[in-house]
Amino acid sequence: MLAGISGLILLAIFFIVGRSADMNADARSAQKITAAVLKAHGIGLKRDLIAEETVQLRRGKAQWSFLEQRYKVGSGFRMENFRDALGKSLKPRHLEVLKSERVRKGNGWVFKAEVGRPDTLFYRVVLAEPPASAPPASSVQVPVQAPVPVFPLASPEIPRGKGKIAIILDDWGYSMRQIPALDAIRQPLTVSVLPGLPHSADVAKAARGAGHQVMLHLPMEPLNSNAPRESRMISSGMPKKDILRVIESSLASVPYVSGINNHQGSKATSDRELMRVVLGEVKKRGLFFVDSVVTDRTICAEVAKGMKIKFAKRAVFLDNEGDPAAIRAQLLRAAAEASKSGKAIAIGHDRPATLKVLGSVLPDLEKAGYSVVAASELTDLQGE
Repeated sequence: MLAGISGLILLAIFFIVGRSADMNADARSAQKITAAVLKAHGIGLKRDLIAEETVQLRRGKAQWSFLEQRYKVGSGFRMENFRDALGKSLKPRHLEVLKSERVRKGNGWVFKAEVGRPDTLFYRVVLAEPPASAPPASSVQVPVQAPVPVFPLASPEIPRGKGKIAIILDDWGYSMRQIPALDAIRQPLTVSVLPGLPHSADVAKAARGAGHQVMLHLPMEPLNSNAPRESRMISSGMPKKDILRVIESSLASVPYVSGINNHQGSKATSDRELMRVVLGEVKKRGLFFVDSVVTDRTICAEVAKGMKIKFAKRAVFLDNEGDPAAIRAQLLRAAAEASKSGKAIAIGHDRPATLKVLGSVLPDLEKAGYSVVAASELTDLQGE
């Protein structure tokens, strides 16, 4: 299994938009265009292919085949040239290089490029450059069935430090599958539940029973008009009475709520008048608000300060990449931020890899001197 596949499945499902045929057409275009650019850079699509993995993704009517491929490349391969050529070739099909990076592996390099749209990932190509000192391929004995890990889970020791860390896990409510993993974590987590889903109330009750804090993960309007929408969403231009009605019905579907954070909301959290209504209701109900910070245009902190409510903002996203090593690295980033400023809020999701890493690393963070706390402990009364 190539690195990151399980995380990519969940990430892709979270951002699915459009109809089935359109999504598959886009995925095929991403693969075809990338293949042409690979060939133009001297990479044999059959000769240099090391491994590949195809995963069928579906949610409602939207579906596509996600493909990850790994190729070997020569020591003179230029990632910058490849990335630029790929970006130019993708543009006419309204696709783009979402992310590209170069990571040293031993004496060699691994290049990674992800292709799609800002809200949807369709294809990933991983290019492995051999170590500079590697002997000729003919002299190397490689077992046919040997695994080829791209990003193995690292296990660096956690440096000692101080500070409080709160972990918010978003997107609960679709199922109860991860409840056993949640039950197994002894440190206090904050479970943020989407409203009006088949298991919204069940998850909230289970989380509360396991000693974790419960938040409402309130759907709010994103900038991308094609992004998937939850059945209850607060949007710009919505009358105040409708905003309050959505908040009331959402809270009614999720028991034991102590606070609220935004689900999506890149457009809504930059709308001053909308956020005054939302945060006014948060204050009225004696709740706290955590800004997930999904846009650098957010005005939540400014509005919260003027309204004197309990407020905090996210410092780190844990699982934008689903690889356990990447999740662990982000958790250590949160620890570094907590050591520096005294506190840090990290946001992850209802995902197996995320819960597995938390179950493994949180006890070590406590041993290193950090305190894992509920999100409410890191909120401050703004304006004082």
